[in-house]
Amino acid sequence: MPPGGLAATGLGACLVAVNACAAEILIVPDDGLVPGYECGQGGALSVAAGGCPDQGTAALPVPDLIEEMVTRTLEDGGQVYPVHDGLARVAARLRFPAARFRPA
Repeated sequence: MPPGGLAATGLGACLVAVNACAAEILIVPDDGLVPGYECGQGGALSVAAGGCPDQGTAALPVPDLIEEMVTRTLEDGGQVYPVHDGLARVAARLRFPAARFRPA
């Protein structure tokens, strides 16, 4: 990421950014599968079934969070770059700061 820009690294931070529509550029590994969940009410993505910010709403299984993050980033007008080295972590350059949702 360029110096001075807003960035997120790691799956958790990038999930927050994608959920907030803040990912301008998303860098993802081109292999592997990361199962996760999508909130049935608001659509928020998470790695845990209990990660739904809408209290009392069931989370639906998602076969691959990375694929869903890519789709959402592209739908939001962002760019996606797959990395082929096998060691890549998920990272994002952000349009604006994305705050993590903290349930009450």
